[in-house]
Amino acid sequence: MEYYKSWCIYDPVYSTTCDMAYICLPSLIGVKDNKIRWFDAEEAFEIMNCLQSDEDEA
Repeated sequence: MEYYKSWCIYDPVYSTTCDMAYICLPSLIGVKDNKIRWFDAEEAFEIMNCLQSDEDEA
């Protein structure tokens, strides 16, 4: 599980096939304190860059 600024980050998937939902620009879903948030493309790029740099440091 990935975390970004206390948000638990999820990738959207199709419920029928569990395949990644590629919908043009990247999209991510965050869950924090019983709240759900769909991050827009700009935020998704920022989150992906942050998560990637965390993996590079490990």
